[in-house]
This record gives sequence, C-alpha cells and structure tokens, in this order.
Amino acid sequence: MTAQITSPQEAQEWYKIITDFPGFFTNYQNNYNGLVSQGNYIYTQHPEWKADYDTLLNKSTDTYNKLFSINDSINSIKNNWSDFTGWLSGAVGLSDLGILPLIWAGVSAAAAAAIIYEAGQLLSEMADRAARYNMAKDYEAKGMTPAQAAEQVKGVLGAPGSAGTFLGVSYTVWAIGAAAILLGPMLLKRLK
Repeated sequence: MTAQITSPQEAQEWYKIITDFPGFFTNYQNNYNGLVSQGNYIYTQHPEWKADYDTLLNKSTDTYNKLFSINDSINSIKNNWSDFTGWLSGAVGLSDLGILPLIWAGVSAAAAAAIIYEAGQLLSEMADRAARYNMAKDYEAKGMTPAQAAEQVKGVLGAPGSAGTFLGVSYTVWAIGAAAILLGPMLLKRLK
C-alpha cells in the first residue's frame, strides 16, 4: 500500500506522528517482547489461559507488523526531510509553499494514526495480562498450585478483559455507585 503526502494537513499529521512515534514504538516493542516471553509459562503452567494468550499474541503480532510499516514510512520521510520540513514550513505560512515534495509513505497519516490507536488498545491488554501472569507467579512462589493461583488471580482481577472486582463487586459497579453518591444530590437539585 502506498500513499503520497500531497496536502498541508497530511504533512502536519505526519510531522506529529514522526515526533511521537519512536518512543511509542519502543514501548510497544518492549511490551510485545514481554508478552512473547510469557508463552512457555502459559503453555506449561496455565493451559486454561492459552486461548486468550494466543488471541492476544496474534492481534499484537499483526499490529506489530503494521507498526513496522509506519516505521518504514517515517524512514522514507526522514530520507527526504529537508523537502518535507521546507514544504511544511510553507504549508503553515512560514515561507512560500513552493513545489510539493514527492514523499512516498507506505501508509497515509490517517491510516498510521488508526494503527497507533489500535496499538494503544493492545498495550492496555498486554499490561493487563502481564499483571495477571506476574500475580499468578507470585502466588505460585508462595506455594499455590497453578490452578489455585489462576483462581486467586480471577478473584482479584476478574476474567481477562473484565473490570475486576473488589469484595465480589466489579470495579465498574463501584465506580457507578461512587459517581451516583457524589453526583446524585447535585442532579436531584437540578431536577427540582
């Protein structure tokens, strides 16, 4: 897939992506590598988590490959950096617009932003699973069997993708209840 930067808006969107992407990409790589490194533990100690792990790993791998495409696009832009920044300066009124540079990117800025958003969602899932796996390992180090540790993790954090629980009540219900207590009187006054 190819996309050419041909508008000031596209250039400005790419400029923001270029400045923010390297740190984000490094963070994603570190979390992805951490997820991959848990595979042997999941397969040997927690086969009940295997389907969830495999699903997350497949989604994360697909997104990781898309992030490489963005990285290639950024490298292409950086190879033509003087044309790009000169054009961007013109696009925002700092100099004459001049001739549009012919900078080809593997994906458009909008597609890159969507992929980065998707990667951000996966980072949350990876962090959730890392917390679960580490908690299970801690319980197992204290003498619990893997099955006992898995049940303990589920009791504390809920099922993967859930909001978790406290005293048997989901965190979502707690949050709604707290909001009702705090905002209820104010809303009742407005309704009168």
